[in-house]
Amino acid sequence: MKKWEAEQQALKEAKAKEQGMAEFEAEQEAMKTMSYLSEAQQQQYKDRASIAFMYAKPPGLDAALAKEQAAAAAKD
Repeated sequence: MKKWEAEQQALKEAKAKEQGMAEFEAEQEAMKTMSYLSEAQQQQYKDRASIAFMYAKPPGLDAALAKEQAAAAAKD
């Protein structure tokens, strides 16, 4: 049992490391792409990015909606 748990933990850590590396590489690629833009285009991109959070779903929204739907279905 302990061996299996250790293997699962190692897999989980490897997956997290792989995901972190993928995110880092994507960020580096975005920075490289930004370097090709003019100063005005870079500023325009930064302005858009500064308000992008307003258009993203809040954390936990999907879970809350699923919970509400389950409660509504239970009433019916």
